Amino acid sequence: MNLVSTIMQFLTPVITNRIASALGVNNAMVTSAIGAIVPALLAALAGKASSPEGATALARAVDQQDPGLLGSLTNMLGGAGQSAVVNNGASILTSLLGGSASNALAGAVGKFTGANAEQSSSLIGMLAPVIMGNLAQQQRAGGLDGGGLARLLDSQKANIAAALPSGFAPLLAGSGLLDAVAHNLKVAAPAAPAAQPAAAPRAEAPRVPAAPEAPAFNWMPWALAAVVLLGLFWYFGSKPASSPVAVEKTAAPAVPGASAVVDQAKSLIGGLTSTLGNIKDQATAQAAVPQLTTTSAGVDTLVKLAGTLGPDAKSQLAAVIATALPQLSPLMATVLKIPGAEAILKPVLDAIMIKMTGLAKV
Repeated sequence: MNLVSTIMQFLTPVITNRIASALGVNNAMVTSAIGAIVPALLAALAGKASSPEGATALARAVDQQDPGLLGSLTNMLGGAGQSAVVNNGASILTSLLGGSASNALAGAVGKFTGANAEQSSSLIGMLAPVIMGNLAQQQRAGGLDGGGLARLLDSQKANIAAALPSGFAPLLAGSGLLDAVAHNLKVAAPAAPAAQPAAAPRAEAPRVPAAPEAPAFNWMPWALAAVVLLGLFWYFGSKPASSPVAVEKTAAPAVPGASAVVDQAKSLIGGLTSTLGNIKDQATAQAAVPQLTTTSAGVDTLVKLAGTLGPDAKSQLAAVIATALPQLSPLMATVLKIPGAEAILKPVLDAIMIKMTGLAKV
């Protein structure tokens, strides 16, 4: 699991547009700010959870999150409930990280995106409940206490560090917000210069062999080469059948059989049907997004596999998909009629249906 990706999947274009409209800024600024704020706050919370007292405080704050907030957030943004969302988010961060840390993050976001102080603070206040709400989902799903949340965040440090946009981390230098992932950032830093030492010494390699200066020993390389060649002739000449067999055995599994692909398709359809059947309201619709995203990726895999199949196997796969579509289509339509679900689920469901419809015609 990648916690950063899970949170980013929640922040759909619909929500991003609402935030931009509510703050009177463009979508590009909001997208850039979200990409910086989410990993920065997760890094700060990972640092908070690194001590037993901090982990307990974080678990308490997460446990107090409204389970339905994620589902209703879209409607609250730009409406009468927006101030409450922002104030609640700011209050949570101040209690956990302190006012100076929140101000440092707002200042860094402003420098990075061009947002003013009020816009930066509002963005942070809006995103804090999203992050805490996702942590609450993980907490309830896994029955996590403070130690469990600390271990979860610790396991995500590499993902958090990788998600920080280039040039943003230096803007938080000295704030302490990124201390928890500092090691991950430092480990990644030497990657670029590492290529230079490799190239420089080897550039002079051609100058080393000075064959003409030792003519008396010119027979040695030829003698060694003759020994090596004789050894190779003996080795390969004595085992003529080994190489073709090895090639055939490794190449055979490259193309899966029709039954395997069909079974994979049936499993995918069954999982999709189950996921859709569990969606009852806005909250369960939001909770289903990660699974539906995984399903969409699974359909992509089926599309690639279909290209490796013969005509008969393609027909079998297409028949399975075509049989399932009449059941899936009305089920999706029913789910999208649930209040608040369409804005959350329509993009991913549309993508799944388009790809599955194409598979039904291969």
